[in-house]
Amino acid sequence: MTSKKLLCSQLAIALLVGLLIPSLMAQSAGTGALTGTVTDPSGAVVPNVTVTLTSTSTNQSRSATTGADGIYRFSLIPPGAFRVKFAAAGFKTAEVSQVTINVTETPVLDRALEVGQQSEQVTVEANAQILQTAE
Repeated sequence: MTSKKLLCSQLAIALLVGLLIPSLMAQSAGTGALTGTVTDPSGAVVPNVTVTLTSTSTNQSRSATTGADGIYRFSLIPPGAFRVKFAAAGFKTAEVSQVTINVTETPVLDRALEVGQQSEQVTVEANAQILQTAE
């Protein structure tokens, strides 16, 4: 009976460690993380959004790009206050001016981007004058 209890205890510990590993990889004892999903006004996910995280105290920034699932993730973020900017082609740039990251926490910051106006194309045409330099 004691060997069965020992085996059950070991399995329980292994399962617990297996469940905690993703959280441990995202942060350490002195850092936090930030994640979220970027969508369009209809609720569809938006891939390839550049998400920029900027510390309000040091002005240092890091960038991440959303995947095909519209999800971005920052890990190992020192605690503090941050600005988060979302930019994607065809959408208006959005910014969240105050996000607080605490030690060992992973807040979720989802954002819906507004469709932007189509960009205007400017074509410059000029006639080059021929210079004759020979005498």
